[in-house]
Amino acid sequence: MGGVAACLAVRQREEMGDIEPRPVALLLDREVDTFLANEARADTHLVKPLNAFQVLRAVESLVAHEPSSA
Repeated sequence: MGGVAACLAVRQREEMGDIEPRPVALLLDREVDTFLANEARADTHLVKPLNAFQVLRAVESLVAHEPSSA
């Protein structure tokens, strides 16, 4: 199962109430796959090649939008 298919499966399980909503980031091989990431409802995506700054920025963005567990 690829990342897009996995993201779709996660979103389906969230909709059915099987799992709590969670952030999903996809790592893509090609810029044209951005369309697929959006269709799969990924919260963010990164296109290879990438650097540490891009990964850090994506993780910070995901964490900022995640509800507090306190």
